[in-house]
Amino acid sequence: MAVVIPADVERELETPAPETQSNTNHQQRTHRLLLAAAIALGVLVRLFPAVTQDFPLNDGALFYQMALEIKQAGFALPSVTGYNADGIPFAYAPFGFYLAALIGGTPDGILAAVRWIPVVVGCLMLPAFVLLARAILRTEARVIAATFAFALVPRSFLWIIMGGGLTRSLGMLFTILALWQAHALYTRRSWWYVPTTAVLASLVVLSHLGTAPFLVVSMALFWLVYGRHRHGFLASIAVGALTLLLTAPWWAAVVSEHGLAPFLAAQATGGSFLSGSDARWQVRLVVSRLGLGLTAEPLFPIILGLAYLGAISELTRRRFLLPAWWLLILFADIRAPGTYGSIAIAMMAGIAVTDVLIPILRQWRAPHSHVHATPGFLARVKPTHWTAAVMSALVGYATFAVMLRSPSVRSELQLLRSLDAGDRAAMRWIATATPQDSRVLVITGSDWASDRVAEWFPVLAARKSVATVQGSEWLPAGEFERRYAAYEALAKCATRDVGCVEQWAASHGRSFTHLYVAKTQAWGGPAKSACCNPVLTTALADPRYQRVYDGPSATVFVRR
Repeated sequence: MAVVIPADVERELETPAPETQSNTNHQQRTHRLLLAAAIALGVLVRLFPAVTQDFPLNDGALFYQMALEIKQAGFALPSVTGYNADGIPFAYAPFGFYLAALIGGTPDGILAAVRWIPVVVGCLMLPAFVLLARAILRTEARVIAATFAFALVPRSFLWIIMGGGLTRSLGMLFTILALWQAHALYTRRSWWYVPTTAVLASLVVLSHLGTAPFLVVSMALFWLVYGRHRHGFLASIAVGALTLLLTAPWWAAVVSEHGLAPFLAAQATGGSFLSGSDARWQVRLVVSRLGLGLTAEPLFPIILGLAYLGAISELTRRRFLLPAWWLLILFADIRAPGTYGSIAIAMMAGIAVTDVLIPILRQWRAPHSHVHATPGFLARVKPTHWTAAVMSALVGYATFAVMLRSPSVRSELQLLRSLDAGDRAAMRWIATATPQDSRVLVITGSDWASDRVAEWFPVLAARKSVATVQGSEWLPAGEFERRYAAYEALAKCATRDVGCVEQWAASHGRSFTHLYVAKTQAWGGPAKSACCNPVLTTALADPRYQRVYDGPSATVFVRR
């Protein structure tokens, strides 16, 4: 027997009660305010290092040089870059260089573009993350908590907002958006998402080739979870084919000029879990990155801890996407798992907050009135107020940690500094006061990947740096491995003497005419730190070396 509902009653049932609608509107406003606060906090954290410096953060010299060369070539793609006179093939994904050259125009403008484009793009990653998080996490509360985590976990922006982030930032931004579209492609089963996914995937390849493997393995996982149907299979093939077609003008030009050698050589700086000759070393490396340094949090890694808790919560509920994604990132790309894994880490941390921590806090109730052991103040605290206080304390702690720049706390965040003004002055002096065929040995004692002095030297000093590693990953015949090994040996000389430097030059076959001894450390140590004092003092007493420049950040010797 059918039940006929009068039209007026039906309308009344469909229309929420005023109180319910009011509560819903209030909750939506609260969610919007919290999400805006999370994004604003993330923007603040990313802008702060840039506005306190007057030069691109850390690295970016090679990319500045390449953007400048594109401008000088009338926006044609050069064959090689003149960086450090090494004949490095111009095989880098060029989108960021074209963007900097177009926006900057002049050399100073391009330098400003290298400084600010990574920061702006790093901020744009925040709303892009919200789009992807909404697709995966479903509830707005999880999205808000995850956005706070993504805003404050250092690895989500650390290597993104540096000068070298000119390529990395664009690659990550387009990857997040491409995965957002890929999720819609598999779940909504509409062909309209094929071109949008392919265009964004193409921008990833054209922006930062090193991010492409992360996109590929992530889309493969998304297909396993969401797209195991006929449409998902055919659409994936269509996306791949269209991406190859859209990127062909670039990679075809590089291959026709240099062959596959530059791309094969570039694999020397990265790899997969299964690659390499020493499998045990690979296993140890990957396992070690399950540890506390994965997020680069300088104090207790609270976001990483929440991510572990969120992973356990997901596994107990038989939801495997985020834990599997995290493990896949660790195994598929051992080069930068912290950066790529920050997306999954933030989402799992958000789940830990909303699905584990907040329910526990809300179970707290004021004790019954006959229990006199509890102070009256605690008895009057509402669960919602207690929960808000704990959440605010967590956000406050994470914000304090990510803004911390204490010399006593060794942290990757100290890399978010510009090349020292004294170093820039010393390099300008070398550019004008030394012969053009000078070969300079730069010694800083820093790790090669964070040695901003060695990277900026060939550009600002316009002289050959005999030990700089940057760019050599594109050179054939194992050149990167040789330069990396030579640089590691030279770094050890920083704590010894100038005799070690002489032995290094002889054993590695590196001739040099000048010695540049840095007085500051890449990790933000004080001026005239102990890193290079032994070399400096012994060179001053060695008759083979004559001091020709002495500044606050560096001393330059001519080698007789």
